[in-house]
Order: sequence, then C-alpha cells, then structure tokens
Amino acid sequence: MSSQKPGPQWGNRTNSWLFHKKMSYDESTTVTEQGLYWMQQNAETGDLFVGGDMQRLDDFLSSDDSVISADSAGNLTTLLPKKLFNEGWTNSITNNTLSAGTSLHRIWSGIIGMTADQLPIVGSVPTSVSERNIEGGEWVAAGFNGYGMCQAWLSGQAIATMALGGPKPEWLPDVYLSSERRLTDRVNMGQEAALASFFFR
Repeated sequence: MSSQKPGPQWGNRTNSWLFHKKMSYDESTTVTEQGLYWMQQNAETGDLFVGGDMQRLDDFLSSDDSVISADSAGNLTTLLPKKLFNEGWTNSITNNTLSAGTSLHRIWSGIIGMTADQLPIVGSVPTSVSERNIEGGEWVAAGFNGYGMCQAWLSGQAIATMALGGPKPEWLPDVYLSSERRLTDRVNMGQEAALASFFFR
C-alpha cells in the first residue's frame, strides 16, 4: 500500500477506483501479479492511497507484514502515471510527465484477508463455527480479498446495526453473510477451493 501525491492537474476527485488485470506468473522469478489494484483519494488532502498485488510467491504466502516486498514497492511506485492514468501528471511549464516516484509519501505492507469464495464474510459468527455457545456474541467483517477500502467501512456499520437488533441493511449483499451453510460449505470454502481461488482467480 502507498500514499502518493497526485499530479498537478489531477485535482480532488474524491473517488475510489478498482482495477483488474489478467493474473500473471513468471516461473523464473516466481513474481506473481494477481491483477488486483485499488485506489482511493483522501477528500481532505487529495492524496491517493494506491495498493496492489505484485510480488514473489514466497512474499504472497508470508504472514510477516514487517517487510516490504521490493517487487511490490517497485510496482506501486510506477503505477501512477504510467500504468493506470496518463492524464493529470503533466508539468504545465515544461510539458513533461512527472514521475510518480517523486510524489511518494509513504509505503507499507499488510496482510490481505482472502476467502475461498472471494467474498467478504460479514455478520454474526454461528456458534457451530465459533464453538462458544453464545449466539450473537461474536461478529465478523473480514476477508475483503483486497477490496476492503471500498467495503469495510459500511460493513462495520452493517454489523453495528445488526448487533443492536436491527435488520440487515438492504444494500448489504446476502452472499456476504456469515451463515453456517456458507462457512461450512467444503466445496466453495474448503482448502482446495482456497488454493484454486488464489492461483486461478
């Protein structure tokens, strides 16, 4: 993940963006590009928060988020303006395209919560899954598969509403719900499905 200053003509668009590319894998280096990119603009500062998945397979499968993958960092610092947008980064005096690397504020790593069916898990945790016999005592909003920036905030709001006894908000897709049937479905949520989801999404 990175925080970057936009180009001089970019302006403050106060939007979120999601991008998909075809997944790629380089057998000689094990560099994997999942083809999943996201960007959100801070409405107050105008800064762009840009994230994406391109790193060596060992880095993908690591749970150590204290290290920033060099492949991932190199990719994130060249996405803007070269790969995603070709407008808004021109210096109006020299007419040269600015380098995104010069506008990088910060870069950091994190762990992306993935689910086998590629859908977030939102709602009350069934007691058959938690094994704690307290119905409605545990709630979850996780497994956003890299799309948390545009879904996590409202999912938290949905959980708060439901935990206080309110109905499921109409805008929350039923397929996100943490039902016992969904969570115990070995075909769509089992180990084989999880591996297939990661390598063949």
